[in-house]
Amino acid sequence: MLNITARVSYDWYKYKADYIYDFADPGDPPDLVANKDYAKGQWWSADLQITKTLFEKHKVILGLYYEDNIQQDQRNYDREVYLDDERSSKNYALYLQDEFRILSNLILNVGVRYDHYDTFGGTTNPRVGLIYSPFDKTTVKLLYGSAFRSPNVYELYYQDAGITQKSNPDLSPEKIKTYEIVLEQYLSQHILVTAAGFYYKIDDLISQQVDLNDGFLVYQNTEDIQTKGSNWKWRKMGHGLRGRVSYSYQEVKDKETDRGISNSPKHLQS
Repeated sequence: MLNITARVSYDWYKYKADYIYDFADPGDPPDLVANKDYAKGQWWSADLQITKTLFEKHKVILGLYYEDNIQQDQRNYDREVYLDDERSSKNYALYLQDEFRILSNLILNVGVRYDHYDTFGGTTNPRVGLIYSPFDKTTVKLLYGSAFRSPNVYELYYQDAGITQKSNPDLSPEKIKTYEIVLEQYLSQHILVTAAGFYYKIDDLISQQVDLNDGFLVYQNTEDIQTKGSNWKWRKMGHGLRGRVSYSYQEVKDKETDRGISNSPKHLQS
């Protein structure tokens, strides 16, 4: 049996802000001016997914994705125009996944995805998962994957005509590799407990820095980050009620300096 799913969507985004500045010289009466910051985006996308079971044990998914960013406008002005940037871009993706049921209680899930962006080119990312259920209510998962985050138009092109900030159209995407081991255990029909350990490796993290050569703020690919830790979840479902309690412990460090990263808490509870 062949299953085909197709989706088409249209989205838009608008941002507008006024920042009040005093342009008066010291000692003069206030000369208040509203600096206007503006952004508008429109895009449409299409996704086609084909699913087919082969040789009884292979569930294969082939996918195609296309996105057309038809408007990516940014503007900043007050008494003069500092930024008036109008752009458009496109990106597409091809992906293939095979869910191979090796045994009745053992599944190998393998996938690969290729993305291509107008801004930086192409990137290929695989994912692998081994899922084993030794007992009826117990599941163990070994997971590996890689992914990326493309720089957005603000990080690439925003600037204020040489006052404080400059653009960097040569930014590369952030890249991450993830390694996880997960244990899921049903304590009853409605209570699920999950314990997991993880290690994440992030390269080319995008962050705003001061360029020491000219003193301007600019987005750059800077730190390489590693994160390791564990998390636990308790979840109850059924009888019209749903609840969840979770706790995570993580260590986030700069790989080069082996120092912790600011704004990265070690303990997370929810």
